[in-house]
Amino acid sequence: MIKCDVCGKKSLLPEKFENTNICKMCFIKINGPTWKYKSISNKNIAESQREKILAIASNHQFPLNVIDDINKYFDMQINKMHKCEACNEIVMNTVNIGGALICNNCFSKINIPAYKQQKYISINELNENKAKVLDLATKSNFPQNAIKEIKNIFDKKVETEKGWMYTIDGGEGQVLKVYEKYCTIITSPNFATDSIAIRYGLLEKKNRPIQIKESGIDTASIVSGVLRGGIIKTGVSLVASQFIDSAFNEPIPKKKDFVVHKGEQELSLEYYDIIQFSELDNNDIGYIKFQTMQTLNNDEKDVLFFYGKNASKNIKMAMPNIYKAILNNIKNIKYNTNDTVNKSNTELIDNEKIANDILKFKNLLDIGAITQEEYDAKKKEILGL
Repeated sequence: MIKCDVCGKKSLLPEKFENTNICKMCFIKINGPTWKYKSISNKNIAESQREKILAIASNHQFPLNVIDDINKYFDMQINKMHKCEACNEIVMNTVNIGGALICNNCFSKINIPAYKQQKYISINELNENKAKVLDLATKSNFPQNAIKEIKNIFDKKVETEKGWMYTIDGGEGQVLKVYEKYCTIITSPNFATDSIAIRYGLLEKKNRPIQIKESGIDTASIVSGVLRGGIIKTGVSLVASQFIDSAFNEPIPKKKDFVVHKGEQELSLEYYDIIQFSELDNNDIGYIKFQTMQTLNNDEKDVLFFYGKNASKNIKMAMPNIYKAILNNIKNIKYNTNDTVNKSNTELIDNEKIANDILKFKNLLDIGAITQEEYDAKKKEILGL
């Protein structure tokens, strides 16, 4: 039992203040439980609390040595505090940013989703967040070393490889990284090849031209009307039109086989001429397909990145722009070199037309409307070989 330095009574567990002891009853008189065991957030609150408690202790005629020790307790609490280098307030808790101590209140001004975000779809998105956070830090009077550290934090989030533009998780076991001169597709070991093949087959059935099997129809007369995803029936006889319409009732293929490389696969954009894109829309799955004009009739040479409904909303919205970015990267590689910097837009458009024409005849080959020999001959004609 220890003697209370206020009332003189003995206490089993008195409150200790420097060199004095206060029993529980006397401690309650100065509202001790409301401040001694609670964190004091800043100096202003500590000073206000000190003034209030010392006045109560004096009114209860606490001895001067006890009042002095209570005063020292508040001094110790204030000595533990630090000055915020943004607002100059003396506070108990701070965040160290680049060696600068920032109070929680000031830190909360930049600790928004733009600062916390770790994964980014594109470099543009990252730079937008970086600019937003730096603007808030500047307006909140953050010191230069803190602002420099915020820049470093965002820079560390950028892919280390030069030329990174996008990183896309398609939600189907594949990640697509787009760079200025190449793309990387990372396919998970758990990628569901069979399931994807079935869904891919359903999608290709929707996208491909219909198959006309009835003899006596001049398929050559409708070649110009065949489009990816459907046909134009202008100039086709009524009988042919009926066969075209009935072809939509053909059985849908169970699956469409494709070659997938598990792990990481790097695609040099210099090698590819054709990029096909199938948007998700109401489909179960969408894709970006990398092809060359030389290997159009060889599905094993196609490289596919799939994305589905499990992809984030932002990724689904970004996919058309990502597809266009890849096309532009290919154009830049093939036509903006030193030797061909003067290539005109007309030449770029002509090259796309060549690819589309070859694809049109490739579709006819796939449905059996033309033979392999006819396709090869037409391909050489289009390429001017």
